Parts: sequence; C-alpha cells; structure tokens
Amino acid sequence: MFYISSGFGNGMFTLREHSLIHTNYGIKEDDRYIKNLARDYEKAVIKARQFVDSIGEYAVLDEGKAWDLEKWGEAEKPNRWEAPVLLPKEIAKIEADKKAKEKAKAEAQAERLEEERLKQEAYDKAEPVPVTDKRIKFTGVIEKTYFTHNQWGGSTKMFFVDDRGFRLNGTAIKETFLDDEGDEVTQYVDNGVKVSFIAKVVPSDDDSKFGFIKRPNNVEVM
Repeated sequence: MFYISSGFGNGMFTLREHSLIHTNYGIKEDDRYIKNLARDYEKAVIKARQFVDSIGEYAVLDEGKAWDLEKWGEAEKPNRWEAPVLLPKEIAKIEADKKAKEKAKAEAQAERLEEERLKQEAYDKAEPVPVTDKRIKFTGVIEKTYFTHNQWGGSTKMFFVDDRGFRLNGTAIKETFLDDEGDEVTQYVDNGVKVSFIAKVVPSDDDSKFGFIKRPNNVEVM
C-alpha cells in the first residue's frame, strides 16, 4: 500500500510505501520513502496516482485528506547541516593549514621530480650489461630483496645496481658469519650493502642496461 505523507519538517508532500512481508519468522512490516510529490495536495495526489498506476493492479494508494504544510523555507529540518560560525583566529588557522599542506605537496612533488631526474641521469650514464656466455664478476649495491612464490614454494630474489650503472635481477645472495656465541649463521645480505660476486648474466631483450643473473657465488661483502 502507498500513502501520502510529508518530509522532514512537514515541508512537502511525499509518497511512501507500507508493506507486509511474509518471512520464516512471521509477517514483517516495512515502511519506506519513495519520492517527493509537490507542495500542492491536489498535484501531489495526481503524481502519486500516476506512480502507483505504473506499478500494477495490486498496488493501492491511500490518498487520505489534505493538510496544511509549513511555510516554504520555514519547515524545521532536524537533519539539516548548517555551516559553523568561525572566529577570526579559527579562519586564520584553517588558511595557514591549507597553505602548509599546499607547500608540503609542492615540496613532495619537487622531490619526486628530482628523484626521477637523478634516476634518468644515472641511467643515461650507465654502461650496457656485458654480453657474454662466461661467468663474470659484478661489484655494486643490493638495491632491494623480495620473496617470490613458485611451484616449489618460492625463493628470495634481489635487484642489484652494478658500479657500472646497469641493474640486475636474480637470486639473492647470502653471507655466512659467526654470531656472538660462535655459531655459524647464513642469511641474505641486507639492502644497501655493497658486495661482489660471480655469476652468469643474460641481458634483457627490452633494455640493454638491465639483465638477469643466475647462480651467484664467490660472494664478498664489502
């Protein structure tokens, strides 16, 4: 069943639907807002009839009787948002915070651009990855290590920046040392550590300054 009501503050006629819903636990009542109609009751009834007729023969409209709405613009709206009245010092703080955020954003963007410039500059100066079938020596810094999953469980790999500027990707390298108790410990070398090792390299098909290494050994931590 549909019926005519009014919105918050009795400011406009609205259409609502009241339903009885059969559930496994009995009958549940539901009441929900459908749409705004008009401030004139007769016009509201006409719009309500048109909507209900479009639903089908089982829909029923309870027109009820007309009543007076509140004057337009004077209806109470309990959920209406009103802008707070700010003191001059509060306004000044808001403006200062806004300028600080804009400055921080500009500085962060400038830092990113500088990082990109330095990265491009380093790339331009870098030598291409050696093309050889032999196992050769590489010396540089471990840029990043990460774990990758595969059908055998997974393995730890690394990105490595050679002193000649090119970058390599492949199996992460380990170091063995004695701990404080004299026990032998083997672990992956940390990021940012300079090392040298011997490995076979395969240059990338897409980038002459990037390659892939296999089975690095003879590791030396600088």
